[in-house]
Amino acid sequence: MGAPSKLREARDILARAFQELAEGAKSNDSLKVRESCEKGWLATVKAVDALLIGYGYGEAKAHADRRRKLRELARSRQFRGRAFTTGLKL
Repeated sequence: MGAPSKLREARDILARAFQELAEGAKSNDSLKVRESCEKGWLATVKAVDALLIGYGYGEAKAHADRRRKLRELARSRQFRGRAFTTGLKL
């Protein structure tokens, strides 16, 4: 799965998280609110994977792998230059 499709997946999951959050808040359902938080975190993970794929690091296999790849990316000159001069775009 490429970066654009991974980012679309993250957006779809985040939209569902916000929908569940609204439903849970309206019905005072704490379980639904918690589940919406889990979906929000999953959307974050998918967005980070899209970033990693976009920079050629590939999708992370686990959280430890994701952290390692993010550290490598943060240290790279390519990332720092692009992030601070043009903004991040996948």
